[in-house]
Amino acid sequence: MTKWTQWDGKGYPTQKDDPSIYYAIGNVDVEDDEVLRDLATIMRVDGLVPSLRDGLKLLESAIVLHGQVVELDDETYPSFDDTNCIEGFTSDATWVEIDEYAG
Repeated sequence: MTKWTQWDGKGYPTQKDDPSIYYAIGNVDVEDDEVLRDLATIMRVDGLVPSLRDGLKLLESAIVLHGQVVELDDETYPSFDDTNCIEGFTSDATWVEIDEYAG
């Protein structure tokens, strides 16, 4: 199971208006049905969508970015090029940016 966490948005270059952003450590294959179900389940648990089905529907229009997270001084920053990568402090990561649920 992929561990998805809501991203606070700090340093992330959003492309949608008022999105919800989730990330996972690793280069995650978001085309995998199990991965999508895991994320849709977390979205439901977090109260973003009322059902797994609604979460999966919302993920159809999601924006996915792969990059790295850099952890310095108890803060986590996104990096989408190699210029900010520091060996030992950087991990591959995947971000999924979704629209707010409109019902």
